[in-house]
Amino acid sequence: GEKLNIRVDFSSQITSFSDDITLYAEWTLGASLSVSDISSFLAGVTDKTQVYEFKIEDTTPSLSDLKSILNSYKDIKISYDLSECSGLTSLSTEAFLNCYNLTGISIPASVTNISNYAFEHCRGLETITVDKNNPKYDSRNDCNAIIEIATNKVIALLAQKQISAAFAQAEKEVTDLHQRTKEGCNS
Repeated sequence: GEKLNIRVDFSSQITSFSDDITLYAEWTLGASLSVSDISSFLAGVTDKTQVYEFKIEDTTPSLSDLKSILNSYKDIKISYDLSECSGLTSLSTEAFLNCYNLTGISIPASVTNISNYAFEHCRGLETITVDKNNPKYDSRNDCNAIIEIATNKVIALLAQKQISAAFAQAEKEVTDLHQRTKEGCNS
């Protein structure tokens, strides 16, 4: 069975506190949590501006069930902390494909295979972390990416960083083209 912690940040709704105080409501749901239990909780959610963080403590959670929850509640922002899932060794191809409302993911040390497109089109991702004891992947310097250690290959990157990187590359190419054009006109 799974043990689930749900953490909700209510600080944006309370304006009488200073900015350095964050209030949380946290629930822990018991040892035999099912997808329907999570779905029942999410069905009752009325504040869809908050991020609902689910800390999954089952050793081998069903990724298809976690994806199913994301697909069923597309208007609710969800973050999964899988850091305690010691039996999880692989994130299959398209594990979270098109899960626009996935805002955060924590990858455990046990994951040694992340397939192509595991996080493709996850435009809502704001945080990606890899357990510091993972032998194959890291998210060095809190870079919000999954990097294969041996090759330095970026496996997953936040969508906004992908866009920023693409714009930076395009800007460099335009600048280089402009410089070459100026040099050609001056000769």
